Amino acid sequence: MPTIRQRVLEWKVWRQTHFAECFQNPSSPNVEIRDDGSRMVRTIWVHWDDVQQASVDFVGFPTVASNGDSKWVQRLLPHQHEKWVNGRNKKYFVCTQVMSVEPVGVPDRESDGTAVTVDWQGHPIYALGKMTLLYEDVPYELLEDNEILVNGVPDESTLKRYVTPGGEPKTEIVPVPQGRFLYVGAIPNVVPGQPGKRFGVQDIEFIWERVPKEAIGMRSVNPTASSFPIDDLLGKVNNANFPTGTSAFREGTLLLVGAKPRPIRSGLGDRLYNLHYRFLFKDIKRSAVNVPISHQYLLNRDGIFYEVTTDGTSNLSTKTDGLSLYDWGNFAELFRPV
Repeated sequence: MPTIRQRVLEWKVWRQTHFAECFQNPSSPNVEIRDDGSRMVRTIWVHWDDVQQASVDFVGFPTVASNGDSKWVQRLLPHQHEKWVNGRNKKYFVCTQVMSVEPVGVPDRESDGTAVTVDWQGHPIYALGKMTLLYEDVPYELLEDNEILVNGVPDESTLKRYVTPGGEPKTEIVPVPQGRFLYVGAIPNVVPGQPGKRFGVQDIEFIWERVPKEAIGMRSVNPTASSFPIDDLLGKVNNANFPTGTSAFREGTLLLVGAKPRPIRSGLGDRLYNLHYRFLFKDIKRSAVNVPISHQYLLNRDGIFYEVTTDGTSNLSTKTDGLSLYDWGNFAELFRPV
């Protein structure tokens, strides 16, 4: 017959919070594993005076930090349950919500027992608080600031954390110059008009998650910002390989076609947004010089893509505005605070 062990409170420390797992009424943790979103409900005890600090420590929050001319999004990461790991040996249960806070027992009383002890705001003081926490799997990576350094500064333009990627491969119709195709066995044999030819492209979406309002360079969201890179980069192509530190998207192959800020209700009262960026990716594998072509190329009558400029000279190196089909911009600024 199995032995039932008598349990006592085992106090642990997470950041500034001392807490103990609740082992009855209800038992904790309660775990649900499923493909469309696993979740864990966890109940802990904390000292009553530490309830607010515990909420901050377990849920985490972002802020904008600076040092001289450098700015970055600094993140206090949410608590991740240490027991549950995925196939990459990464902890995947992340504290996303404090579902409830309840006082435990009866309020403290003055030494003579005549009155309930209250704090400076007149609220009753209890010995303990019972907090119910929700843990979920999130669609983005959680990394510490020191894990995404670029030139000594945390840089989320690497897209390594708090960015959810997505894409939809499709085809785009490119008009073929008139006279390029001929009917076989017909007189006259020139195909009239401009028949369309389909080439592979992709709609790309990157969602920058949980971004402080003051970090966003968009006039409609943050009108007092020092600059507005989101507004300025619409309709432009990337002037360097992207994301920062990789060559996943070669320069000129990403066109920023949209940006949608979606406010989220932070549990801690912060003004946060999820920024949905939409790009068109074009990297067709044939050109006059047999290199991948980008948004700055058009199809010629000879069936080959050529770079096009207003003066007929290449602008791929100097990237001067007003010469190419699309102007150029630094897309890393889309994921950096202003």
